Amino acid sequence: MALSNNPIQYDENIQRHQEALHAPLPVVACEVGTTLTFRVAAVLSDLEDTHLIREWAAGRTTVRNPEAERRLRTAYEMLLLLRPLDSDAVLRSWFVGMNPTLNDDAPALVLRAGQFTDALDAAYVFAAEG
Repeated sequence: MALSNNPIQYDENIQRHQEALHAPLPVVACEVGTTLTFRVAAVLSDLEDTHLIREWAAGRTTVRNPEAERRLRTAYEMLLLLRPLDSDAVLRSWFVGMNPTLNDDAPALVLRAGQFTDALDAAYVFAAEG
């Protein structure tokens, strides 16, 4: 699914992307970790455990893992899109559940595999269709 041709919706998508890109890492890690659980945040970031995510969320480390950070920021962008539409419990279920848009893979696992466009497209479909 491509971004909408609607200029207003396109602008909102760009705004969300910019917010996810520029948000301080502790904010991103805290939001994703508390909304989805730190375990799910670690899984979608392709990290072995929750330690680094928790350290980022607390602002206690500047250690960077660019690929994990990219996955985490993409999940944050998806949350910015979906949070106004449903509860945190539904969003957690959506991130870890089978998704027909993703050939029944879970969005968290698709992010872990580095398929960012596919994961974002699935979020846009969920936002549009519920």
